[in-house]
Amino acid sequence: MAHAVIFSFRHQDRLLNKTHPLIKVIALLCGCILLFRASGFLLSSIALFLIALTILQRLPLRSYARQLRFFILLFVLIAFGEYAHSQSMRSALIVLVRYALMILYALLITDSTSSDEIANSIPLINKSVLASGIELTLAIVPMIFQVSEEIRIAQRARLRRWSIRSTFEYLSTLFELLLLRLEEQALALEGRLFDAKRKRHAPPVSMHDVPMILATLLFIGLRIFGYE
Repeated sequence: MAHAVIFSFRHQDRLLNKTHPLIKVIALLCGCILLFRASGFLLSSIALFLIALTILQRLPLRSYARQLRFFILLFVLIAFGEYAHSQSMRSALIVLVRYALMILYALLITDSTSSDEIANSIPLINKSVLASGIELTLAIVPMIFQVSEEIRIAQRARLRRWSIRSTFEYLSTLFELLLLRLEEQALALEGRLFDAKRKRHAPPVSMHDVPMILATLLFIGLRIFGYE
């Protein structure tokens, strides 16, 4: 399998791809807010739900392994800081799982939702320049990881070894290529007569949205009634 780019959209005929973009965004926001204070039963419930979605969506986590190293290092540092503060291994593990589930939530949403779908589905601003700004900003995120992966493969082919100099060369090449890609993107949009204020149409709500809605309401209910 070719290495997939993290936080990028994949065209699939699966449940999450058919779920309304706005409902997925709301579910992501609610899930992350709940995870900040979740522990025990609620944390386990959200984890089981996300694992089930990961299996149904066939999320290529193995292809993301190299790009996820940064987040894994970040999780370890967060867990170490929590352990140093609380002197509790259980507390550190809970904090690590919380942030890991937040990233998994985001991966599932970005994997099943394109940037234009998100921009089209947000009420009030879906006919404004702000919607186009959101669309273009979200489209840039996977581009960063893609360019980074291309530079890494090129350096590996040249048998480059890590050093302070190679790190600076890597960063300068990354910014240079990103600017070139952004310029190409701008020219492509200009060539297609891109209109930032164009009228957008959101997809209708359907039965495919029911599982995500019910799961989100269940998690909120568990939090309200004290099942943390």
